Amino acid sequence: MCCVWHVGQFDLTKNKDGPALATFIFIMLRQASLQELKDHVVTKRHGHLVMATRYYPRFLSRHDIHEYRSVLGPEKELLDHFKKLDKTLNDHNLAFERAGYEEKFNLSIAGAAELERLARLSLDQEVYLICHCERGQKCHRELLMIMAQEFFGVSIAPLSNDYPVFRKRFADAREAIKAQDAAL
Repeated sequence: MCCVWHVGQFDLTKNKDGPALATFIFIMLRQASLQELKDHVVTKRHGHLVMATRYYPRFLSRHDIHEYRSVLGPEKELLDHFKKLDKTLNDHNLAFERAGYEEKFNLSIAGAAELERLARLSLDQEVYLICHCERGQKCHRELLMIMAQEFFGVSIAPLSNDYPVFRKRFADAREAIKAQDAAL
């Protein structure tokens, strides 16, 4: 290969002896775990790193991330309930379900505004939402990604889990809005 040009969201690679090849580059909202950040699996060179937790991890240097947004974390009561269940059950995903995350997780107006800002930013660069949960575990960061996709129409990386109850909340809300609009 001779050269690579980045044009918008495409990579154009010119071969020495052949035509240019175009490859689509997916820029989207992604997720990472705190452990991946600690292990340098995800770094600032991968994209815009956002710690999206209620409480800031004590050992994490502010230089390792771009920003910290507590308003993207779960409400204190929901988080506390989950932590108690997780400790008792010793099963992260079961505690997530029993705490009712899919039914109860919401964002404040400030949290929704931050999510919208990050969703818009993900149109131009990779944005990683980071939380304590390991990748593959049920996590509020995946709920945030679903919200960003549903509300703001941005591309999201594949999720590790399915959230049928959470997605149904969006379908029900859309139906209610349609019914209201029809009544007007």
